[in-house]
Amino acid sequence: MSLEKLRLTLNPGDTDERQYSIYPIQSVDIRSRKDAFSIAPPGLSARDNILLGVSGMQADITIRCSIWNDGSDRANGTYTSDVITVQEQIRYLEDVIHSPDFAAVWELDHENGSAFSNDDVFVESIEPTVFDADSQAWKECRIGLRRGGSV
Repeated sequence: MSLEKLRLTLNPGDTDERQYSIYPIQSVDIRSRKDAFSIAPPGLSARDNILLGVSGMQADITIRCSIWNDGSDRANGTYTSDVITVQEQIRYLEDVIHSPDFAAVWELDHENGSAFSNDDVFVESIEPTVFDADSQAWKECRIGLRRGGSV
């Protein structure tokens, strides 16, 4: 069994580029959808509704992973200091990777596969477990992304 690794890059190619290596990964789910508005003609059943598309396709990516200290710098040398401990990783994810700047740009890459290849994404949420009575060394985390880039 191979250890799947993803890399999330903030402002790729810029002088202030920041990276975060995501592993171990429990699962990655993609939810694709096309939203439509339903027009229901009077006196007809729902089977006769007319669907009007209101936007193009959207895809949400949910990454379920664990934050743990394996001794490596999860920022891959792109930050002002090493990001190693569980607490350093949580703060880095919340304060740096989940940049409050709407003009921020992110890419998602599958480091040891081809599921994602520097895909443009938008970081919608970072949800780390801060306290866990069962484990002090591992913290569950959920990262919510949306495919596409901000303008």
